[in-house]
Amino acid sequence: MKKNKVYLVIFILGVFSSCEINSTKEPTKNVALINFWDSFVEAIDIGNEEHLIRNSDNTIKCGVCGLEEKFNEMIDAKDLFKNYIDQISPPPKTIYSVSKGNGIDTLYQINYNTGYKEKYNLIFLVGKFDKEFRFQGVYTVP
Repeated sequence: MKKNKVYLVIFILGVFSSCEINSTKEPTKNVALINFWDSFVEAIDIGNEEHLIRNSDNTIKCGVCGLEEKFNEMIDAKDLFKNYIDQISPPPKTIYSVSKGNGIDTLYQINYNTGYKEKYNLIFLVGKFDKEFRFQGVYTVP
């Protein structure tokens, strides 16, 4: 009877340890993205246009720049970081969520909930191409 209990405990520990290993795989997939995004936000904060341009597409979707009343406002990256940096600056808090966009493996959405007063989310688009992340755009959702 004691042998059965020992085997049962070993079996349960084995099951739990294998579940733990599987559950840690998913969060580690986004470590590179989070590192990319944190350095990108730091570059926004200090106005490092060179870093921002180097890590962005040539043309950026900017739904918060006020150029047009459409989601698909396109603007040259150099112009965006020179003239609209305040509009694309994330809120000062560091809490955001990351999700894959619309089932596409290479597109990620970084979502900042701006709070109860503004009542909208600021969403940044980051794509991954040739193992490198690139900033692609920003828009808001009420």
